[in-house]
Amino acid sequence: GAATVSLAGDNSSTTAWTAGKRKSWTTLTTGSGTGSGTLGWSRSTAGLVAGTYVDTITVSASGVASRTVIDSLIITAAPIPMTLAVSPASRKVTIEAGATAASTSGSVTLAGDGANGTNWTASKRKSWTTLTNASGTGSGSLSWSRNTSALAAGTYVDTITVTAGSLTGRILDSIVVTPRTASVIAVRPKGKKSRYLTQSGTASSFA
Repeated sequence: GAATVSLAGDNSSTTAWTAGKRKSWTTLTTGSGTGSGTLGWSRSTAGLVAGTYVDTITVSASGVASRTVIDSLIITAAPIPMTLAVSPASRKVTIEAGATAASTSGSVTLAGDGANGTNWTASKRKSWTTLTNASGTGSGSLSWSRNTSALAAGTYVDTITVTAGSLTGRILDSIVVTPRTASVIAVRPKGKKSRYLTQSGTASSFA
């Protein structure tokens, strides 16, 4: 910062003046002079948190009243970039062919400036996934169901993507479908061959 020091009257051009400050963050770069001149100072903001800081710089010269300069420093909080996190990174369920897999969910966490008012949406890729809660504002939860009734034995993976502005997060949802277990009902009449019926309805016999 800078301020003009003006001296007028008899002997003003040869009258010395000095300046003093009160706060540690102020450094006087030109703190004295003779006759009219310029007062200069710098501000060291290292270590200062967000807030308003005020210093008083006083200029004194022999035979005249002192004058002051009020220097105000306003420090605003540094911007906090927004972040998006989804959890967990993956889900996995194992079922038998023909069975219904349970619904499940994940969390969406937004942090940083403007997080509470930021909208997010979710999308999926595979037809067996149905998003039951696919959008929100600020942090929240995401949920989906799995239509597994027509899935043959095998492993199926879907990617669920959450988008908030330019930010994205993903959850991998895996379904492991095992072959259906055949049930056997056996009847063994005394002294005769036994017959059993598989779940598929095919009859066989054994001794």
